[in-house]
Amino acid sequence: MADSKRVTVIDVDGLEISLEYNSRFAIFHIMQIDKLTKGLVEKMKVWLDDWKEFFDVVGLDSVYAAANDKKIIRLLKLLNFEYLGTDSNLEVYKYGGNTSSN
Repeated sequence: MADSKRVTVIDVDGLEISLEYNSRFAIFHIMQIDKLTKGLVEKMKVWLDDWKEFFDVVGLDSVYAAANDKKIIRLLKLLNFEYLGTDSNLEVYKYGGNTSSN
C-alpha cells in the first residue's frame, strides 16, 4: 500500500474526524462522537456531499470511512455508507451518496 498522510478535519463538540489519504484513496476515520442527534446527521449529509464532490474533482473514486464503535457505525449507516469488510479491527464502509431530497 502506498504511504498515506492523515489530518484532523473536524475536532469540535465531541466530534473528531480525521482524513487519511494518498493518490489512490481517501478514508475518513471517525475517532469520537459523543452524541448522535438528528441535527448532526443532517449536517453530516451536507458535509459528505461536499467532500464527495471534492474527491470527484481530484480524481478519487469514492469516500470511505472506518470505525469500530457501535455509535459511529450506526451513524455511517444513517449516512448511506455501504459495509465493505473489516481491516485492522475496523469496519470499512463506502459512501453511497445522499439519497434524501434537500
